[in-house]
Amino acid sequence: MFAPPPLLALRQVARLPEHLHVTGRVSGRYGTRKFYLEGPAVARDGTLFFTDVPGGRILRLGPDGSIELFLEYDGEPNGMKIARDGRLFIADNQNGILCVDPISKRITPYCTRVANERL
Repeated sequence: MFAPPPLLALRQVARLPEHLHVTGRVSGRYGTRKFYLEGPAVARDGTLFFTDVPGGRILRLGPDGSIELFLEYDGEPNGMKIARDGRLFIADNQNGILCVDPISKRITPYCTRVANERL
């Protein structure tokens, strides 16, 4: 009925550096995972931000292929969206929707409840 999809050639562009691997941390929901990467979002300058859910971290991959820690906090960041003004909006499993200023890295709650229910 349908033709099979074409095969795509893939290439690895980056690898999480060993110093960013988390050891000894146990998350009830995620077991003993070192990290669980999710929520990719690309900024206008080409920087790729992504989350480490059980680690409560936002990491970034620069255009040169380097990965660095952008932000670490008490939470479980999952999905992410970057607004036109550069702010990061994070869907966090513990804290609801958070907003992060990319310059100061200040985190503010954006929406923690809907109809009086936690997100």
